[in-house]
Amino acid sequence: AIQKAKAHQESLAALQAKVLTMENRYRSLFEEPIDPVRYIANRSSGRQGHSIAAALADLGARVTLVSGPVSVPDPAGVTVRRVESAAEMLAACQAEKVPRLVHISSISALGRTASGEKVTEEKKWEETKLNTHYGISKHKSEMEVWRAMGEGLNAVIMNPSTVLGYGNWHDGSCAIFKNIYNEFPWYTTGVNGFVDVRDVAAAMRMLMHSDITAERFILNGGNYTYKEVFNTIADAFGKPRPYKKVTPFLAELVWRAEKIKSLFRYQA
Repeated sequence: AIQKAKAHQESLAALQAKVLTMENRYRSLFEEPIDPVRYIANRSSGRQGHSIAAALADLGARVTLVSGPVSVPDPAGVTVRRVESAAEMLAACQAEKVPRLVHISSISALGRTASGEKVTEEKKWEETKLNTHYGISKHKSEMEVWRAMGEGLNAVIMNPSTVLGYGNWHDGSCAIFKNIYNEFPWYTTGVNGFVDVRDVAAAMRMLMHSDITAERFILNGGNYTYKEVFNTIADAFGKPRPYKKVTPFLAELVWRAEKIKSLFRYQA
């Protein structure tokens, strides 16, 4: 929509926009406290929200940017509100009278179980050692969204599985493509859910314009073995398929080897 407005030299002076931007790479917006000293966080860049706010401001819109502790500079001509936690983010949404919020979380926010049963929107969080720190941080953030919805915020929650699509292949789920392109020979057993980033964006647009509120939606394109996914990517790149099966013992060795390699990867 922003690109279309720029192409037609349209003014957005009548638009009042609210932009929420995520955390930076080393510190989290959603810093969910465990106790007065420790907190749970996860990483992102924060650049996308700032770029959207700047583009809207350039087109004449009145923009309020609700931002976590990021390293990128504030966009010119934008009102900035700073927050550090999900609770503060939701309080800012309420104070700014945001008419609609689509909270994109993760399927990991529903937690893991030892039995590995099918996950649905009705699944309840269970405290277990199987839950990852990432999942715990997503769950805690979601709890704040549910609280805000209980107080009247018009919102819905999206829980995508592993998102694949365009992006920086040096980080996140896109790193799968880089590893396969570099002919990483290992594959692991197991099944995981995957969804196309374009489907996530389309679902977000539909929910933003719907009347549905106070509900969650799992987004999953399909469940595939890791070997199937790796082979498909390798075939598309014209690269050899991974051929070494990772056993639990080998997984420990590979993990440690990759960790040691990473210590020297960025040295001159």
